[in-house]
Amino acid sequence: MRKIRVASWMLAGAVIAAGCTSGDTADEPAATTAAAATTAAPAPTEPPATEAPAPTEPSATEAPAPTEPLATEAPAPTEPPDPYAGVTGEAPGVTDDSVKIGVAYTDTEALKAVGLEFNLGDFEAAFNAATKVINDAGGIHGRTIELAIIPVDPTKPEAADAACLQLTEDEDVFIVSGFWRGDTVLCPVDVHATAVVGGQPNPTTQAAAKAPWIARDADADVADAVVKALADAGSLEGNLGVLAHISDQTGLDAAVASLAALGIEPADVAAIDAPTDDTAAMDSAVKAVGERFKAKGVDVILLVGAAGGAQWPTHMHADTSYRPKLRFTAFNAPQAFTGSEANADADFSILDGSLIGGLYGPNQAIWEEGEMQACIAALAAEGIEVPAPDSTDGSREDQPFESSFQACAYMTIIAGWLDAAGRTLNYGTLAAALDDTFELAVPGDPKPRVFGTGSAADGNPNAFIYAWDSEKLAPVLAE
Repeated sequence: MRKIRVASWMLAGAVIAAGCTSGDTADEPAATTAAAATTAAPAPTEPPATEAPAPTEPSATEAPAPTEPLATEAPAPTEPPDPYAGVTGEAPGVTDDSVKIGVAYTDTEALKAVGLEFNLGDFEAAFNAATKVINDAGGIHGRTIELAIIPVDPTKPEAADAACLQLTEDEDVFIVSGFWRGDTVLCPVDVHATAVVGGQPNPTTQAAAKAPWIARDADADVADAVVKALADAGSLEGNLGVLAHISDQTGLDAAVASLAALGIEPADVAAIDAPTDDTAAMDSAVKAVGERFKAKGVDVILLVGAAGGAQWPTHMHADTSYRPKLRFTAFNAPQAFTGSEANADADFSILDGSLIGGLYGPNQAIWEEGEMQACIAALAAEGIEVPAPDSTDGSREDQPFESSFQACAYMTIIAGWLDAAGRTLNYGTLAAALDDTFELAVPGDPKPRVFGTGSAADGNPNAFIYAWDSEKLAPVLAE
């Protein structure tokens, strides 16, 4: 593993920093505005009680004489296959003195055209400023970075594919970065076999990748890190129940697997299968689980995912006779409960003593972190002002710092990866850098990430534990 040192907006010789991600940072908040359609699921049912078969008497036949087991040699451990073993020396957009990088970003003007007033800052100006700082310091191994920047209208599903086609075919970039939600990232990394910094890798999409791929945003492994962090802190001790909404079934299964790996067996596990937009059905389903947990003596509940995490306090706050300790895996779940107008008269004391696991945050903490401040200062020198999150109204629509957070993150990860690949720059050397792994310090994250292949494509960001502050109605980093 190598620590990468490159010319950037930080002090000369400092370890380059990457990523600006937190549990509540709105990476592409516009995309979350259009609510996904929900389908009604049947009311939750108890698993059928199956009766164990009656024991049978052993047969009267005489057993053969015991024999010594054959001595078999344990198979030698095998290394996981290299996902980029077939990647060779393709190098689109690379010349002796430059490398071309494509960036897609959220088109807020397109959002305003349909009545969605988002203020996320000036993405094009922020990315250009960050790139200028890198280039003015000499670039990467003598190459300057050339940008091709394209806005993407998140209200039009075809917009991402159009941006992908323009960047990979018309601009012929070396790396595609920025705004790629869900499976849209497969257009560059699979269909056009172009390296990517962005999206959210998972084993299915990674298996389809035809070029090296790393990401700013955390993959599903962060939930495992959260469970481990809570367990290490002794916060899951007791008679444990695990709860999620059926929409987070994958996360629920992963959490149960994480617990099993830690030797923790829950007293009960439940998935709420009522639709989240059916208040009556959800109320009935959550309360039924509550009765079940109460009957089994559950005194600690691990709430997996945002949907289930918010629904438990929403529908159980009035039952003061049952107040188990709450442990959330979704950073924004408690505030989704307290911030909802429908819960304005709710008893928020249900959250007293709660703990929340997640990435480093909130946004103000990210903004204040030392490495992030260095990046912000460098952007300010180029005329880009990055307001403190606490100076905004705190809504997802008013985050003028977001464009600079992303510019710091993506351009630093890109610069670090290019530096790790060395002067001979192609997809083979990018892949080799991932095989070797390389470490980047993350502005806004006090612990570094180590980028590699597979689950390390996101650099394996660390999980942190937050205590619920009943006065601020917000998570506060636990000491």
